[in-house]
Amino acid sequence: MALTRQDVTSRPRLGQRATRATSTTKLTRLTRLAQAVAPVAAAPPFARLAALCVGLVGIETLALLHLDAGSALALAPQVAAPAPWGVFHDERWLLTFAGNWFPLISGAVLLLAGRGVLTAAMVKAAWPATAEPLSWRKAITRGVTSTAVAALLLSPCAALLVAFSLAPISDLWLAAIPSAVGIAIFVHHGPVDCWWLRHPRLRSVGWVLLSYLELTVAGAVIVSAPRGWAPAIAIAAGLADAWAWRGFVRALARPARLRLAPISPLGLAGVVAVTVLGVTAAATPPSSAAPRPAPRTAVDATHHPERKVLLVSGYGVHWDGNPQSLGRGFSAREFSYLGTTGKGEPVAYDASATQQSLPVLLGKFRVQVSQLARQSGHHIDIVGESEGSLLATIYLLTTPNPPVDHVVLLSPLVRPARGSYPAPGETGSGFGAGWVLRGIANATNALTPLHVSADSPFIESLGSHAAALNQVFGCPVAGVQQFAVLPLADAVGVPPNALSAIPHETVSALHGTLLANPDVRYDVARYLLGFGAPRGTHNTAEKLATAASSAWQAPPLRLRADPPAKVGCEQATAALRAWLG
Repeated sequence: MALTRQDVTSRPRLGQRATRATSTTKLTRLTRLAQAVAPVAAAPPFARLAALCVGLVGIETLALLHLDAGSALALAPQVAAPAPWGVFHDERWLLTFAGNWFPLISGAVLLLAGRGVLTAAMVKAAWPATAEPLSWRKAITRGVTSTAVAALLLSPCAALLVAFSLAPISDLWLAAIPSAVGIAIFVHHGPVDCWWLRHPRLRSVGWVLLSYLELTVAGAVIVSAPRGWAPAIAIAAGLADAWAWRGFVRALARPARLRLAPISPLGLAGVVAVTVLGVTAAATPPSSAAPRPAPRTAVDATHHPERKVLLVSGYGVHWDGNPQSLGRGFSAREFSYLGTTGKGEPVAYDASATQQSLPVLLGKFRVQVSQLARQSGHHIDIVGESEGSLLATIYLLTTPNPPVDHVVLLSPLVRPARGSYPAPGETGSGFGAGWVLRGIANATNALTPLHVSADSPFIESLGSHAAALNQVFGCPVAGVQQFAVLPLADAVGVPPNALSAIPHETVSALHGTLLANPDVRYDVARYLLGFGAPRGTHNTAEKLATAASSAWQAPPLRLRADPPAKVGCEQATAALRAWLG
């Protein structure tokens, strides 16, 4: 049968059939995707906001669980938190892990763009229907600019927390977190309003503070509860973030006549001034030669031989050569960071002597312990504070059969070297934090009578030998009894369950102040005379502070949870001996 021209032109060719089949397949896939997204798009605004927050928190939680993360889990609820807590979350991750300029700059750009757009999406989803509509252009512009401002202002706080993970001295945490809260109060309204021209509303300030409390509780619960509960806790934290976003945005979007009031810049200036004064007061080096009060009650040492005790002060302390006393029954000698005279007497030293590297200090420590033990004719006791407690611990773990009976660790560095930053001119994790910390040190030296260094040999030796130092606290040593006294302020730097290794008590005090505390000296004297460790005090407050502070630390470089105590001690001891001999 003959074909007409119309039959030929109307019959689809092979290529046309394939194209139509492909188009049909794509159309089918798009239809299915639209059907899947339709319930979310058609859902009420809060449901979309909740889905976004829960999804983000859930993804980070599952990722950290997959990595077997420990305390870093506490940061997961903040990934969807209201401004500026989300920026603070991102910046701590960036400053902890960026190792050179390229990841630092590219990460900063990604933070600025990604967090800015995410903030805009959150604000749009939480925007009340009764308010004047907010365009995407305006929302993204405000989101990106407010992210840039918050990241710039919060970078010193984030860098201080990286330094805190390297040397867990509570002064760093207590300088960083109140400053971050003060900054949040004065810049949180940037995604919705002009923060530098308008003052924040009291209701929005309340939501920011409530969000801080919620994130603290969520972080404490997620690191303290069994790991199997983490997904459920993440869902609850995501819903709480969505609730805070809605309240926060509605408090700022509601119609009101607001006069131009540049209160925020003035408030930020006040936060900086208070922080500088607080850091100056906290970081002013004490003198170990200052008169120390006698114990509150004399310990009965009638039937006890005199104990020879080596007192080891902490970082930044200076000593003028005056002998110290623990009371009757004790002959105390100060460890000198400069060494001893030809007659074996400790030499007076200034604060700069405490900044030497750990190998150098350990050599001097071994010499002075041996000298005191020879003079006494028997074993001695050691009472070390802060840096001194770390020196004592390292000495015990690297010295076969040390001539020591008791060691008391005051203000111990429980988990040092969980973070790091490289020396100037070098690259490595914490690269950006190092440069921010050097800027803080230069500003502190210019504005205060202090001389602060972010790159002392002691700090450098902490960061370069994390594997040897991270797990040393509380490791048992045959024939030596150990006891620790922790200031309650230092509990903010202790991972959960890290204090269970040795007997300890917690007292209401600041870091580095325990040698001058008469109650602590009384407990130390009784312990050294064989009366045993005092009953633990403030344990409930210690556990609460430890759990609550987890959400506001920098993530550790080693994300995995701490190994069992025995395994950790074996690994740390092997690394110490390989490093120090």
